[in-house]
Amino acid sequence: MSRTLGGVAVAAALLVASLPVGGVAYAQTKSDVDEAQQEANSAKGALGDAQNAANSAAATKDAIEADLLARQDQVQQTTAELDTVAADVARLRGQIEDTELTVENLRDQAEDRAVDAYMNGWSTDIGVLALNSKATQLFILQDVIETQRSDDLAQMNELTIQRRVLDEFRSDQQTEQSRLEKLQNDLATQVSDLEDRFMQADVELRAAYLEVDAADQKYKAALNSVSTAKKAYEEAQRKVRIGSGVQRWRPLVATYFPADLVDQALAVMQCESGGNPDAVNRYSGASGLYQFLKGTWAIASSKAGFGGYSRFDPEANIAAAAWLVEYSIKTGHSGGAWGHWSCRP
Repeated sequence: MSRTLGGVAVAAALLVASLPVGGVAYAQTKSDVDEAQQEANSAKGALGDAQNAANSAAATKDAIEADLLARQDQVQQTTAELDTVAADVARLRGQIEDTELTVENLRDQAEDRAVDAYMNGWSTDIGVLALNSKATQLFILQDVIETQRSDDLAQMNELTIQRRVLDEFRSDQQTEQSRLEKLQNDLATQVSDLEDRFMQADVELRAAYLEVDAADQKYKAALNSVSTAKKAYEEAQRKVRIGSGVQRWRPLVATYFPADLVDQALAVMQCESGGNPDAVNRYSGASGLYQFLKGTWAIASSKAGFGGYSRFDPEANIAAAAWLVEYSIKTGHSGGAWGHWSCRP
């Protein structure tokens, strides 16, 4: 009997320490679950923000790329127009040079004709010249002028008009060329700026995708933390469900049961008797912590080294239950280790 009292004393001595620790552990695991869930929610929000930022960066990059392509097309178009204008200017320059040469030749020819006319007039009126040289010279010069005017005036007027038109055309072409050159320079500056912006947008997009990956990893880690915390919480809940009336027998249960079966043993005890060593089933008469029937008790208690002990002896009841579980495992009971009980973990 002293053996039994000793076991009860040990259990009672440890009861005070076990209950608060269990309660604190339960509360702590619940707090861990809440904290992990908050972290997961925060990580999920951060992931969403990072994804939105990446989408915005991608849209910005696409817009810049489209604008850049459009500007490059404009550059090519103005380059082609400049080439056309340059060809027109070159052709015009040749026409102007040809016209200037023609005008110069005509002037030379007019001067030559004037000299010839003058000389011819001098030869014809040599006698008159002798009498009145000044009057004769004036007469001859007037005749030269009239002859030059009648022969060349129409052509000179036409050439003058043509040169004026060509000069105006050249001015228009130069104005257009200057406009296109300025436009091309402006476009080149815009293209350069867009290329810089495109490169910056690409860098920002890559950084945004890296942030998405990091946020995704953090979110997954947070979900794992939630899962781990929930498992710990469920385990704590299971231990709490065992009840304080059962926890006081933990030291004795740990003495007779393997470590991996202690919690199961306490759970079965909770179901069978609620940790009350004096519990009796009014229908079957099963008694004690593990509700042994008389016939089963006689064998199990004896095999456990507690032959002759009462079913109401806590230590004897626990020891007998431990032996019966071990026996069920060895013999491969169809119901498993706890096949002899209706309550199972």
